[in-house]
Amino acid sequence: MAKLLFQFAVLFALLAYACATPTLCTKPVPPSAALHPPCFVPDTISPGAQAYLKTHHATPRAPWNDKAAAKREIAAYSAALAPQSAAAAAQFLQDIRNETMGGVPVTIGTPRGMKQQNADKIIVFAHAGAFLKGSCHTMWHHTAMTAYLAGVKVLCFEYSLTSEATFPIQLNEALAVFKALISNNRYKPENIALWGASAGGGLVPALLMQAQQQKLPLPAALLLMSPWGDMTKSGDTMTTLNGYDPMLQYELTLQQPAMAYVNGDAKLLQDVRVSPLKAGIEAFKKFPPTLTQIGLRDSFLSQAIMMHRKLRAAGVDASFSPWEGMWHIFQGENQLPEAQEAHHENAAFLVKHLKLAARSE
Repeated sequence: MAKLLFQFAVLFALLAYACATPTLCTKPVPPSAALHPPCFVPDTISPGAQAYLKTHHATPRAPWNDKAAAKREIAAYSAALAPQSAAAAAQFLQDIRNETMGGVPVTIGTPRGMKQQNADKIIVFAHAGAFLKGSCHTMWHHTAMTAYLAGVKVLCFEYSLTSEATFPIQLNEALAVFKALISNNRYKPENIALWGASAGGGLVPALLMQAQQQKLPLPAALLLMSPWGDMTKSGDTMTTLNGYDPMLQYELTLQQPAMAYVNGDAKLLQDVRVSPLKAGIEAFKKFPPTLTQIGLRDSFLSQAIMMHRKLRAAGVDASFSPWEGMWHIFQGENQLPEAQEAHHENAAFLVKHLKLAARSE
């Protein structure tokens, strides 16, 4: 009898837990949870990375149609990034020049010690900033180390920010730059790699899809860092990493920039030119070899995984590189050993697929 009562008590407790748990699990975590540094910081990452997690949190964006606020944010963002961008440029680049290609301003950085054999090869970079902010001149900390390690030039194009223009202007500008690069055999397609970070990581797959539709030759490689492949609130980690991702939270940091990009037309967020992850597998079949880097604290983790699996299903030579405890585009923190290792990985990928002459040291 005692044994039966004990079993009944255990069963009752389990039932009570099962009934209570869904109620707890279905309560949404409020966006405000992302306004504080994560309470858990793993000891499996470098001390510098631990310090970053302890001090950083998401920052809310202004309403999508507040142009004055957008311009203030552009200025603040540029001022904040300028010192580390300038330091990276000074350390890794021997020359920076400005040009115009296809009517679009571009900035080209040549790494120190680049071998002459690599002079006819180039990386084309689409920068981060949610289309709201950012500039080629304040993003060298994302690109210069990789360019130096690979020994190849990097071209960044200044797509229009949403305070001045909206979709499809940015995609048209990306396509214009790519066409200008391959016109008159200026660069052979097999000597070009595309590289996108965050918003740029969604823009370059969209560019490749447009290039395919126009029957243009495709580049030799695609490098993606924390790609924003779907501008809707798509993917498990867009919800589950709220409060753990120190930079992103959809309602706070992404929804307003997404609406600004499509000028308030939410239906356009479903368009594959805006959200290339929504395209079918067929659209990815001719993509070049692709490397995707993503941190395990990045809200875009699920999107990056889904993009990678579509690439693999399409038969693309696709590599996926997840990073313990890292956040959105962590590669820009060049002093961290994790970022340095990521840049070495990027460089090895580019050396292989652009057939670059390796650095002697």
